[in-house]
Amino acid sequence: MIHELSQALRSLLTRSGLGEIEVVFNRPAENFQPTKPTINLFLYDLRENLELRHNEPGIERRSGQVITRRPPLFVACSYLVTAWVGQSQTETEILQEQALLSQALQIFARHPTIPDDDLPEPFKRSIPPWEMVTLLPDTQKNLSEFWSSIGNKLRPSFNATVTMPMPVFAEVTSSMVTTATVKFGKLTTTEEGKPIIKPETLQEFFHIRGQVVGADDKPKKEAIATLLETSLTTQTDDNGQFRFTDLLAGSYTLRVQSGATSQNFNLTVPAPQNSTYNVKLT
Repeated sequence: MIHELSQALRSLLTRSGLGEIEVVFNRPAENFQPTKPTINLFLYDLRENLELRHNEPGIERRSGQVITRRPPLFVACSYLVTAWVGQSQTETEILQEQALLSQALQIFARHPTIPDDDLPEPFKRSIPPWEMVTLLPDTQKNLSEFWSSIGNKLRPSFNATVTMPMPVFAEVTSSMVTTATVKFGKLTTTEEGKPIIKPETLQEFFHIRGQVVGADDKPKKEAIATLLETSLTTQTDDNGQFRFTDLLAGSYTLRVQSGATSQNFNLTVPAPQNSTYNVKLT
């Protein structure tokens, strides 16, 4: 992903009208002497953005499956941006370098995130987007020491830092839970001391989840689902999912209304093995 970020920054600069310039990623040591106008993006630092760290997974429900995604690692990538025009360093070349550096700064500063046009397809429309900040303070507290460490003399530069979400865990796909059983009753213990519910006091209630789809198999959101034998009514979510709680075992009539379409379905709670509460409007 880091190399794709570098390519995206190159695309952003060249697409923004800098003209016939080179965009490279070299270490700007003393032997770096480009022969044509060049913007150099030297990646000098990688670190985790701790302010964005969290542990809450993302959950997506799709076609009877639950897809769980662990949070990504938010990586801040810092680039040293320099401009190079010629090698003799005449006043004309110095001013041209400053003008080129100003143009690069303006391009980066006007983009708080990397545009989708510059990202490869797998990363377009990324949530969250790849955020970019220029001229962060105190990134290099001692500039002369920094330039000395990379083997060159101090020259005008600015920093650009892009924070991108980097997935580090594989997503986990599992079957969706459609029925949950809740048992109530008076506790007692077996001869071995194991707690159990007295059979004569046992009551079972069920929580069920299903999905409403249309004739095109697409989820029906904001459909009204009603169990006619009860006073329970709910509305489907964006994935067409509905949920009822605290049901007794038995047969029910589910009425689903979506727009002008209304249809009844027979449900058995709990659902027989290998069956679900999913319904299809036709």
